[in-house]
Amino acid sequence: MKTGLYIDLTILVKTPNRSSFLRDKYGLACKSPHTYQYDELFPLRISTLEGVEIYLPNKYHSILLNEYGEKGVNNPKFYYKKTGKTYVFDKNEMQWVEQQEN
Repeated sequence: MKTGLYIDLTILVKTPNRSSFLRDKYGLACKSPHTYQYDELFPLRISTLEGVEIYLPNKYHSILLNEYGEKGVNNPKFYYKKTGKTYVFDKNEMQWVEQQEN
């Protein structure tokens, strides 16, 4: 993957309150162990990605924090085990670039 972009398409189902793993009395779940409250996803936010209109979950930042933790969301460095290279996020260019050795 050259862009570092990953899109995860998921189907959600409404779950009854008998599900003990939910954080609330009702929610939405997918085949993986992820569950969401309705207001975490809706209303969807409209954004653009590489010039294409896309839809984001309403509380996407808190969803990412819950999944990956503070370090996973805010760490500007990424080590790619497959290549053995380290990348840093360039805020000016808004892209991941290979870290050059000093």
